Amino acid sequence: MKIGVCTNSSNAALVKELGYDYVEEALATVSKMTDEKFSEVQKCYEALDMPVYSFNNFFPGNISLYGEDSMEIVRSYAENALNRAQALGGKVCVFGSGKARNIGEDVDRAFAEQRFLDVLALCGEMADKRGILMAVEPLNKNETNYINTVTEGAAIARKLGMANVGGLVDFYHFFMENEPDSNLFEAKDTILHAHIARPNADRLPPKAEDAETVAHWASLLKQIDYKGALSLECRFGTELPTLLPEATPFVQIFRK
Repeated sequence: MKIGVCTNSSNAALVKELGYDYVEEALATVSKMTDEKFSEVQKCYEALDMPVYSFNNFFPGNISLYGEDSMEIVRSYAENALNRAQALGGKVCVFGSGKARNIGEDVDRAFAEQRFLDVLALCGEMADKRGILMAVEPLNKNETNYINTVTEGAAIARKLGMANVGGLVDFYHFFMENEPDSNLFEAKDTILHAHIARPNADRLPPKAEDAETVAHWASLLKQIDYKGALSLECRFGTELPTLLPEATPFVQIFRK
C-alpha cells in the first residue's frame, strides 16, 4: 500500500526521507498559486522525484455550490485546478470541502442534493479526461451537514454511477461519527482512497497509545481488499518535523 502525508512542498524532502511514498497537497491552495510559485513547486517535486499522488480540499471555502451561477464558477475553477493536479502527477482528488458543500437553512435540501450530484458529475468528467479519480469524503457533523458517513458517501457514488468517482474512508471522521465497521464493509466496492489521524478529537498523528486502534483499522482495509493509498491527514501545525517521525512507526502498520 502506498502511504503519504497531507502537507506541501516545504515538507516534501522530510516526507521522502521518512520513507513515505507521496505528498497529498491541498488543491484549493495549489489552484490559487501564481504561475511562478506553481512552477517552483513543480520543480521541487521533480527534483525530489516525489509524486503528488493525491489532493484534498478540492474547493476553497469561498465557493458555494448552491448559488445561481455556481456551475459556471465550478467549471472555471475546476479546469484550472485539475490542470495543475495533472501537471503534478495527481491520480486522486478528494472532494471534502465541507464549507462549500454545507447546505444552508435557506437552501432547499432536494435542490442542494441534486446540485451536488451535478457538480460531482461535472468535476468527475473533467477529472476522468485527465486520468484522475474523484473520491467523495464523508466529514463529521462538526465540519458539514451533508455526507457525514461512509455509507452516505458510498450512496452518492453509486447514485452517480461514474467509474472514476467513488467514496473515501477517513478514519478520523469514521471515529468521530462512531461508525460501525459494517459501514465500511458495505461500502467496500466504492472506496477509492483513505485518510488517517489518531482516534481523538485533537486530530493529531497516531501515538503509541493508538497502536491497537490503528492496527484494527489496518485490518479493516485488508478485509475489504482495499487497493488504494492511505494519506496521513492530521493537525501538524508547525510541529510536523517532530510529530511526523514519531507517528511513522504506527502508520507503517498499514504496510504489514
